[in-house]
Amino acid sequence: MIKATIGFYKILYSFLFVLLALSACNEKVLLKPEVDVLEAEQEQSVKKLTPNETFTKLRGLFLNPMLSGNLKKLQQLTETEDYLDSLSQEYPAEGPFQTFDAFFETVPPDSERYLLFLKKFIENPTDKDITMIHQMTREYRNINALQYDLLSNPNAIARIHEIADKETALLENVEVQEWLKLHFEDLEMQPPLLLLQTFILPLKNVVIQIEKEDTNRIQQLFDEHGKDDGIIWLAILEPALTGQILNDFTNTEVFLNWIKGEFFPDKPLEIPPEALEFLQ
Repeated sequence: MIKATIGFYKILYSFLFVLLALSACNEKVLLKPEVDVLEAEQEQSVKKLTPNETFTKLRGLFLNPMLSGNLKKLQQLTETEDYLDSLSQEYPAEGPFQTFDAFFETVPPDSERYLLFLKKFIENPTDKDITMIHQMTREYRNINALQYDLLSNPNAIARIHEIADKETALLENVEVQEWLKLHFEDLEMQPPLLLLQTFILPLKNVVIQIEKEDTNRIQQLFDEHGKDDGIIWLAILEPALTGQILNDFTNTEVFLNWIKGEFFPDKPLEIPPEALEFLQ
């Protein structure tokens, strides 16, 4: 039934997109220091930098504007040795990191963001449940960003199938299917719309809320430091969010409009009554 749901969902999503999306546009171990001056200098060279020290180093590597070229400078910043060293010092259990992608794929999720949602379906969510919902959230954020990109280009409506294809690929993922079957066994005997009504749209609403929290954090840094310095502070203070941004956005204008909240719906997503009538 889950496979049938996926096929049904692909057709359904193309219809729902117009109603939902378009209407929503509005370590290294330190040696014990000795008296010897040379050893003291060596200790100083490997000590953990403060955020301000890291900012000063990174700020000297790039000229303004930092947000030109479709986030290219932000991508380049995350590839610098200074930045990767700072991540390795900040996350010693997961590091050292040779690439930013290695950090993004390794850093553990913020479980507090998902527990409230998960407990609606699972009495005692495990680390595996949190990891799965985190992976799905990342995928849906990427899908949302594609949606924002399409909504920014009136001529791109013909690419709507790309969103449905990405949604379908997510639900056809073997790990996702096994997880859904484990926690939604009753779906085997229920109509296909049940998965959409009880899990997918509620998850999408959680994703939107998380995005809103993230845009507020980014705007706070922009207000405090300006956009050019603010984007560097974002990379230093919120590296996981920085990774999500680089994973999702390639258009600076769309990214800035996202921060302004221009793509978020006015109310939680739900199946419109007209869609239900159409499907009956």
